[in-house]
Amino acid sequence: MAKSKDDLLLNQALELRASWDKQIAVLRTVFESGKGRRDVFSLRSEADIKDYDDDFDYKGTEKMLKTLETKRVKLNQTIQLCNFSTSFPYRGETVSLAEALELRKALMADIEAISGRCAKSAFKEIVHKEERDIVYRPRQNFNETWNEYRERLEELRELNNLIHAQNQMVPVKFKDESVT
Repeated sequence: MAKSKDDLLLNQALELRASWDKQIAVLRTVFESGKGRRDVFSLRSEADIKDYDDDFDYKGTEKMLKTLETKRVKLNQTIQLCNFSTSFPYRGETVSLAEALELRKALMADIEAISGRCAKSAFKEIVHKEERDIVYRPRQNFNETWNEYRERLEELRELNNLIHAQNQMVPVKFKDESVT
């Protein structure tokens, strides 16, 4: 639980950062679209010119974008500090959230590679040559590869559950202020 009403839990901070990322992306798109209106060398006709609408406050929106970007950087730094300072037991070791996120990334890459090996290990290749067939057996045994795949999935599920639990409990010292 958050220590004060102004603090956020880690999962709330992550959602806030995602929300701000989306807002920043839209505002940047608006400003990028507006740059085309000042293109002197464009071959567009006068009918194709875009200009900001009267109810669009350019300066106010620009200030809002800069405020959002600054707040996002501060929130991201706070999240990262929290990720490095929070630790929990995982498979006989104590790992920080930052390490757990890296472990999760590595596990997902392993799972992807093992899934390809599973597909290859299920088939033998038969090459027909003149009077005989040449059979190439897979390098890995399917059952062993399949069991390794399932073990890694179990590891990933366990790690994801632990990360999720930490996200629900760990407070982040960041005051959620509205941005207008």
